[in-house]
Amino acid sequence: MANVFTKIRGIVGSFFTLGADGPGFKRSTDPSANALIEAKNNGDSAYVILRGKEVNQSNSLLNDLVPLIDLQGRIPNIHFAFDGESPPLPGANTGEFGFCHTTGGSYTAGQVVYDDGTSLVIMPSKTTRHLTTEVEVTGTISLIDNGIYALEGGTWVLKGDGTAGDRGLVKMIEVKFNYSSTTELSTTALPSSSSVLSARVQVEIAFNGSSPSVAVTNGATSLMVAGDSYLAAIGIYEVPQNTATSAAVVTVTLTGGGSTVGEGLVQIMYVAPLP
Repeated sequence: MANVFTKIRGIVGSFFTLGADGPGFKRSTDPSANALIEAKNNGDSAYVILRGKEVNQSNSLLNDLVPLIDLQGRIPNIHFAFDGESPPLPGANTGEFGFCHTTGGSYTAGQVVYDDGTSLVIMPSKTTRHLTTEVEVTGTISLIDNGIYALEGGTWVLKGDGTAGDRGLVKMIEVKFNYSSTTELSTTALPSSSSVLSARVQVEIAFNGSSPSVAVTNGATSLMVAGDSYLAAIGIYEVPQNTATSAAVVTVTLTGGGSTVGEGLVQIMYVAPLP
């Protein structure tokens, strides 16, 4: 039978079936429902799933229906990142979202993609306006690990790093020393422009020398001087700080005064600046 098209206004009945045993569309009779049209099975006893094209970046309206991929991509969790010149093969991260950190090929820095197993689907910014990260991203656009970002004016802006502070996580550098030490250096440097909150000396075994003392510096900045602690007695000696740091290690300088026993440690509490 040839295809027949008839110019009609509608049907008298309230249920329109697609195929003899297929589903159909029904005019809602529920006065409390906001929906005027329902997609139901052939027996009008249950709802059926509707499927359509995912939201398009350039030809979409506020009242477009969205499929599952757009709902999942509302706040995607970034599982992988790539340079647009060398994207991963589709199927390498099936079911995961990725982030293009550097423009290249057919991808632009800042785009979020979804690996559906056969292609990398570019998520439209009209639906993908926030993201979280489970990996650190480094490139033209860099993102911290475990960050929360919002798209503002085409730029991904960090909104939270999962910590209680509004500047970042409070961290600590610890340097141990003993009676035989002269100079001890931290293995980790304080990041530039960090804020030192406090510096303290913890004496665990008292020193027995003549006027033993310890000084603590960060580059050319003094954090504790000899008179800020008393190494001849077990205890914790703390100096509150509000000191901007240089990108340098912590240096602990000990004057043992001929001590034959004595152990302690220096602890520097600081807040690193957010990128």
